[in-house]
Amino acid sequence: YALLTASSKSYVIFKFSFNIAYDEGRNSNIFVNNLNIAKNMFKGKNIVMNVNVSENGAQGEANRINSEIPDGLEESSYSVNEKNITIKKGKAGKGISSETLKEKIQESIINNSNEKITIESVIHNPKPINLEAIRNEIYKEPKDAYYEKNPFVVYPHVDGVDINIEEAEKILEEEKEEYTIPLVITKPKITTDQIGSEAFPNLLGKCTTKYDTGKITRTTNLQVAARTINGKVILPGEVFSYNRTLGERTYEKGYRLAGGFSGGRNVDMLGGGICQISSGLYNAAIYANLEIVERHNHAHIAAYLDPGKDATVSYGTLDFKFKNTRKNPIMIKASVGGGYATVEIYGVKEDNEYDIDIVSVVHKYTGYQTIYEDDPTKNVGYSAVVQQGMRGCSSTTYKIYKKDGKEVSREVLSKDRFTPMNKIIKRGTKGSAPAELAIPVAPTEPATPATPEPTTPTTPATPTPESSPVSTPEPTPTPEPTTPVTPAPTTPATPVAPSNPTPPVEIGEAPAN
Repeated sequence: YALLTASSKSYVIFKFSFNIAYDEGRNSNIFVNNLNIAKNMFKGKNIVMNVNVSENGAQGEANRINSEIPDGLEESSYSVNEKNITIKKGKAGKGISSETLKEKIQESIINNSNEKITIESVIHNPKPINLEAIRNEIYKEPKDAYYEKNPFVVYPHVDGVDINIEEAEKILEEEKEEYTIPLVITKPKITTDQIGSEAFPNLLGKCTTKYDTGKITRTTNLQVAARTINGKVILPGEVFSYNRTLGERTYEKGYRLAGGFSGGRNVDMLGGGICQISSGLYNAAIYANLEIVERHNHAHIAAYLDPGKDATVSYGTLDFKFKNTRKNPIMIKASVGGGYATVEIYGVKEDNEYDIDIVSVVHKYTGYQTIYEDDPTKNVGYSAVVQQGMRGCSSTTYKIYKKDGKEVSREVLSKDRFTPMNKIIKRGTKGSAPAELAIPVAPTEPATPATPEPTTPTTPATPTPESSPVSTPEPTPTPEPTTPVTPAPTTPATPVAPSNPTPPVEIGEAPAN
């Protein structure tokens, strides 16, 4: 085979026979062969070359040329996703035929012509949509998953793929530019997640975080999210999407209202708290040395992990994704119970495995403000903290590779900034104190000054996936000096908290602000 330039832009593979030339001086006895060799040395011999232009080469080149012609011919095309085939109908237009191109190229080669090939373009209609040809290209038989030992190799299942020709023909009867034809998917008898834990013998990554069992609805959300991702198998090269796996958070799926971050406040939202599961999965994926495709930090520091180790999600906007870059499938296991949420990744250890550490370094903390909000339904003198304050910070998180307990290399996973969450105090404004005793009320308290750490926070010597961060409690707020004083002796000096204050800040599903 050889590559021939048929024109300034045209290339085609052609086949020629050189057996005759090769046989000269070889196809007879020694005397005849030597005689023929001597004759050819002085007189030479012309051998007519047998040229055969490749059908596929000519067709491919014709398609390429047609695609570059203005108002050119567009042949029908199709694409396949997990559920459907999308067929785009072709359009008539100017173009050249592959047969004409093939003939012209063949003539040029035989005549040993160096001139450019000129072909007049004419109006062509696209070829009819060939459903049988499409079916032959996408058809797959279902195959059961299995594994072998020595060496350990997992062979994932293969879904059967087909189309219903009769149903597809009815769809194509409509006059449309684009058609959607459903795929017929056939599941094998044994899928990859059914071949047993023996196919996923090694723990590759694990992360355990704590949660408050007293927060019932938040606990429910954690359980629903963990149950949804538990047992999921990710094949080599496949990308796992947290949002795609969980889908939209709805009451029908079991999600309930629970606290989450939104607009700098702690508010109730459907599915609040499930970021704790996505954050645990993020850490487990790093420990398993998988590729992180998409991750976002919260707007405020998450209580259950060190800054920079979290992964917030919001359906339709922020997602957490990772890719299985290992040689074998992996399986996610997730559980919630007894105050602990655990996410694990199992698979097969490879020859060159690293021990992975995740280290978060906080550079500086930022103080929060105390905000007062008037409540006209409460009497003067009423005061209650409805949202605790939370410091912000900036941090850098590192992924550290180790061999035999020694650091081999490290890389920056992320540089994150968490904004402070204001402390909010409700105070009553119903009624008023006598004018001569009224005390002016400041709208807000000055911001707590930023408190940089005197030294870089101590990096844990050997961080483990199961480690939980140590929360730094905020000091108990001093009663505000702005409480109005009234002449009545029964007015309490200290503000009285309401019997059902808003719960403290919880971490939930919300975009970073």
